[in-house]
Amino acid sequence: MTGRSDHAFLMALIFAVHPVGVEAIAWINGRSEPIALIFGANALCLLLRKNTGKIVDALALSVLLLLSVLGKESGVVFFFLAGFLVVIKAKKLGAARVAVFGCALLLALAAYFFLRQNALGAGVAPPIGKIATILPFALGPLWFKGLQTAVLPVDRAIVMVASWAKANTSFENILYMCLSVVIVVLAAYTLFKRQWNLSIGIFWFLIGLLPASMLIILGWPGFSRWMYIALPGLLIAFRELLVILGKRVQWPHGKGVIVAIASAYLFLLELAIPVWGDNVELYKRTIIENPGDSYGYTSLGIVLFTQGQYLEIEKLFRKSLAIDPSDAVASMGLAMELSRRGRCHEARLIYESHMQVVDPPREFRRLFASCTEGVEQAVRE
Repeated sequence: MTGRSDHAFLMALIFAVHPVGVEAIAWINGRSEPIALIFGANALCLLLRKNTGKIVDALALSVLLLLSVLGKESGVVFFFLAGFLVVIKAKKLGAARVAVFGCALLLALAAYFFLRQNALGAGVAPPIGKIATILPFALGPLWFKGLQTAVLPVDRAIVMVASWAKANTSFENILYMCLSVVIVVLAAYTLFKRQWNLSIGIFWFLIGLLPASMLIILGWPGFSRWMYIALPGLLIAFRELLVILGKRVQWPHGKGVIVAIASAYLFLLELAIPVWGDNVELYKRTIIENPGDSYGYTSLGIVLFTQGQYLEIEKLFRKSLAIDPSDAVASMGLAMELSRRGRCHEARLIYESHMQVVDPPREFRRLFASCTEGVEQAVRE
C-alpha cells in the first residue's frame, strides 16, 4: 500500500512491539483477534496484488473474509476494506471482475450470517433498538479511548473501558461526540480528495472498533485486544499524515523518531508481559488501575479460591459487592467462601437470591451440600 518497504517495515515494527498486543497474544481468550487479523489482512493482500482478478482469487477472497469474521466480529472491517479496494480498482479490473468480487463479498457475508445465526444465544446480545440508542453516544468515548490507548499504552492490565466511560461527565461526553463528528468529517474529506491510503487507514480504525462498543453497552471487561485489529489502520493513517506533512515540513530525523517510539513501546511491552503471565498479578494490577470497578476484585477472588489461598477472599468479594451489588459472580464466590467456612445460613441466603442469575459451579454445590449436611447433623445431635 505504501510503495515504500522501509515505511512498511517501520509500521510493522511498531505494531509488533505495541503493548496492546499483549492481551491478544498472551491471554488465551484473545486468540480470536490474531486469527481475524491474519485472514483479513491476507484478504487485502490478495486484492492488492497486481495480477488479481481470477475466479480463484474471488473464491479465496470469500473464504479469507469468512474465516476472518468467524474469528472475531471485528473482522467485519475487512468486508468494507475489501469492497473499498474493489471500487478503487474498478477500472483496472473491469466490470465483469468487479461483479465477481462483489458476489464473493456477498457470499462470505451470507455464509457468516447463516453460520452465526443464534450462536450468541438469547440474552447475550442486547436488542437492536438498545444498540441503536446507545451506540451514537458510545462511539465518541470509544474512539477517543482507542486513540489514547494507541498513542499512550500505559495500562498493563485489563482496561475497563465501560467504567471509564460511565465516569465521564456530560461535558466530556459532548466533547467526545464532537470528536467523533470531526473524525468522520475528516474521513469523508479524504475520500473527496481521493487520498485512498489515508481513507483506508481511518476507516480501518473506526470500523474496526465498532464491535468494541459492546464493551460500553454491556459493561464487558477488556479493550486492548479489541484494539489489535484496529491498530494497523491507525498506523497507516499516521504514516499517510506524516507523508502529507513531510511535503511541507522537513523531517530530517523521522526514522530515528519512529525507532525511538518503537523502543518506548518495547519497554512498556516488557512491563506488561509478566502481568499477563500470571492471573494473580493480572487481577491485582487490574485493581490498581481500576479501583472503582468490581471486575478485578471478583476475578482475583475466584483465582485465589481455586488456588486455595483463602485469607483475603471474603474481603475481595465483599469489596466487589460494595461497588456493584448486582455482581452475581461475586455473590456466588462469597457464598462459596462462606460455605467453606461453615457459615451456611449466610451462604443459603446468597445462594437462593442469585441461583436464577448464574449457574453455580460444581465446587459451590459440593461445598454448600457439605455445609448444609454438617449443620443438619449438628442439630440432630
